[in-house]
Amino acid sequence: MPYLAMACIFASILSFGIGPAGVTGILATELFDQMARPAAYMVCGALMWTMLFLVGLAFPFIMEGLSHFIYVPFLCVCVCTAVYSGFFLPETRGKSFMEISEELHRLNFPGRGRGPAWAGPEVVRSTEL
Repeated sequence: MPYLAMACIFASILSFGIGPAGVTGILATELFDQMARPAAYMVCGALMWTMLFLVGLAFPFIMEGLSHFIYVPFLCVCVCTAVYSGFFLPETRGKSFMEISEELHRLNFPGRGRGPAWAGPEVVRSTEL
């Protein structure tokens, strides 16, 4: 039985690493511009490893306290994440970083404009085809 338990733990870790663990890198890429991206990767990575460490430390105590309802905290985290993602994060598919940044600014600071919108590069008539 101990070997089966260890195999299940390794299978869980591998399935997380192959599945949702990759989202953390993509999220930092989509939400931050090129200048802030290295710092965002460091903060996201540090937070992820800190939270995984804390969950690893607290899991035996949570398992002892909740017994058969051990997945209730996981369910709560998943529901809260889905609600936050659905209501507070903008859709990023097919948008440039500038469009995403403008939408985040509009959501965070309603009623305050950012100034004149960037209309794109100026076309020089002598080089236009």
